[in-house]
Amino acid sequence: MDKPSTPDCQTTMEAFEAALGEDAYTKRMPPGLTFEEIIKNKTAPPCSLSDFMDYLVYVEHSAEDLQFFLWYYHYLQRWSQLLPRQKLLSPAWGAPPSASSSPRRFIPFTGPPPSSKITKLLPLLDGPPASPTDFLLTEKPLPTTTCTDFSFPPPSPPPPSSPPPTKAPDWFTVQPFRSELCGIVKHYLREGTPRELTLTASDRAACLRAAPRTTHPSGLLPAFLAVEHRLRHKHHPAFVRWTRSNANPASMIFLRTLGALVFLAGCGLDAVLILCPGGSTSPFLRLLCILLWWPGLAVFLAACKSLCLLLYLRGVRELRPWEMFPDEETAEAVPAGGEKGDADPLRKGSLRTFGPRNDCSQERWAVMYRARPVWKKVMDETRPVMNPGLRALQERTIFKCVLWAGMGSALLAVGSLFVPSMGVIR
Repeated sequence: MDKPSTPDCQTTMEAFEAALGEDAYTKRMPPGLTFEEIIKNKTAPPCSLSDFMDYLVYVEHSAEDLQFFLWYYHYLQRWSQLLPRQKLLSPAWGAPPSASSSPRRFIPFTGPPPSSKITKLLPLLDGPPASPTDFLLTEKPLPTTTCTDFSFPPPSPPPPSSPPPTKAPDWFTVQPFRSELCGIVKHYLREGTPRELTLTASDRAACLRAAPRTTHPSGLLPAFLAVEHRLRHKHHPAFVRWTRSNANPASMIFLRTLGALVFLAGCGLDAVLILCPGGSTSPFLRLLCILLWWPGLAVFLAACKSLCLLLYLRGVRELRPWEMFPDEETAEAVPAGGEKGDADPLRKGSLRTFGPRNDCSQERWAVMYRARPVWKKVMDETRPVMNPGLRALQERTIFKCVLWAGMGSALLAVGSLFVPSMGVIR
């Protein structure tokens, strides 16, 4: 996500991001896989924002968290660009009254005591003060249009097409982004809504109490912090572990079976050499079994980590089922000259801020993939892995699997030398 070009807004967003902070897990992430880089759509596939959105939709079935997070972040950017006189129409939720604010515009905070993180973020939501001349610009229209997608840069408000009304409207109806905020409440905050967020009773009540009174971003800050914590500490680590896989479940079952069979073949060869008479064969021939044990164990252990050694060496991954059979909306979201899986999440109709319930059970790809032959599922289409951070993570996992397989195979081979020949086979 690109930051606004205005210096004040950019400073506000940078301070807001710094106040959110990073956890220890994020600091251990390789470059190109951190939560901040993915959210800002600065990572290469298959760890882009589009892939993160697809994972939440099709795997975890909780895309509303990311949808609300992106909307709030974009909403904060647009709010930072308002003039001070426009912000006065929607005071901060829980902020003390200022000398320039009338009593009717002060909104007292009646909820539970705010957390330390909320206390730290509240002063940043309005950004640095603008110049006094901004208060004199009375001809600039109030932004009351509704933004229904995540397009960047944010759309500029349309010019006024009619002269201003002779009678000033009520202060509540002219609050900036009022209609948009009402739509957010109907889609995400109320119970039983199409994209209901998982919130505690106190957080939901605080947001529902603030939303009818102000459109200031602080009114929905409890919901944003709950969603941000869930995305950062739950969804993001699970997404990185999931993207480490370079093959689909059908291929993983095949590779585990293949690795186990190769390992058992090595055990069978070792048993035959043990049963042979000691004079006809040398015990050191049993060391040849390591040629079957090592690759068999390596393939099996890597498959248990959802990795295919052959695909890793080729630097490719198998396409996800929803990438093989894109629907019309996804096809329209693919940029010109793009390939399967290149769909921009900010252009997908079903993933915009206001849309239907996130339900993929009846999508076209699910029906078509179930009807796909098993042998085709094992040999799905592939595409290159372009994220160097993901390649480093895969390399580390593959190295551990090969190392453990080699150590286990060596122990089995050395132990086999101490088993006396039985001479059963003549």
